Parts: sequence; C-alpha cells; structure tokens
Amino acid sequence: MTSVALALRLVLAVVCLVAAVTKLSGRGSFAAFVRELAAVGIAPRLCPPVAMAIVVAEVTVAALAPWPATGLAGAVIASGLMTALTVGVARSVRRGVPARCRCFGSGGGRLTRVHVVRNTGLTCVAVLAVAMTAAVSWQPLDPVGVGIAATAAGLAASLVIFFEDVAASVRR
Repeated sequence: MTSVALALRLVLAVVCLVAAVTKLSGRGSFAAFVRELAAVGIAPRLCPPVAMAIVVAEVTVAALAPWPATGLAGAVIASGLMTALTVGVARSVRRGVPARCRCFGSGGGRLTRVHVVRNTGLTCVAVLAVAMTAAVSWQPLDPVGVGIAATAAGLAASLVIFFEDVAASVRR
C-alpha cells in the first residue's frame, strides 16, 4: 500500500511540475495563461495573482508530494488545487466559455468535457493520495517498490499530460 501511495503522489508531482514549467517557459506562456483566466470570468485585476498562486501551488505539490515526510502535505495541497481547477473548468464548459487549456503547453485546445474528465480524474488521484498516505505507516520502501511506483507514475502522468491527444485519437 505504501508503494501505491507513493505512485499516486508521484503522478501529482510530475503533472504539477510539467504544468508549472509549461506556464513559466516564457513570458508569453504566462501571459497567455493570465488571459485565459480572464476569459473564464476571473476579474482582470485578479488574474495575475491568481495565475501566480496556481503556479506556486503546482510547484509546491511537485516539491512536497514525493517525499515521505512531506507527502501528505503535498497531497492535501494537490486535492485543493485539483478541486478548484475542476470546478473552474466545469463551470466554464457549462457556460460555453471559449477559453483554452494552458496546462501543458500553448497548443491546448478549447476547454471541453475532456478537460473536465481529466481534472476530475486528477482530483480523485489527489483525494486517494491523501487517504492512502494518511493510512500507511512510513516504513522504508524497498527499491523494487520504489521502481514500480515510479514507473507506474510515469506512465499515468504521461497519460494525463497527453490526455487531450489520446481522447482525440479515440474519437477518430
């Protein structure tokens, strides 16, 4: 069970790290993210601090989630972040707001139910990570368990990061 908790936290860490790096990869990337926040209805004067708070939360999850001593804190922060993002995306999709996803690069498509599904899945991973991390006693993981957790997390994080592409190819 400790390996599963680690795998869940690693998924969150990798996804959040990639999202933060993508948003900070250039001045234009962050500015585009700020514009999308305005498009979903956040007051324009609040968009820059909200955008920075999201990026700081993503970096914090990436830094805290992998480690036994801070993993629970990272998972709790991820739960709050993913819940907020899921609600925001679902609200935007329901209202038909023509905003684009800026989580994993500038090529993100218009927010759709695919993004709601992806974010709902991430929220479930985060909540499960909190529950499992809180439930396990922190005994040292054996190297095989760490390797399996890291491999599974890498595959799952890749699926999340490329979820739009996977969903598009399934629809064809």
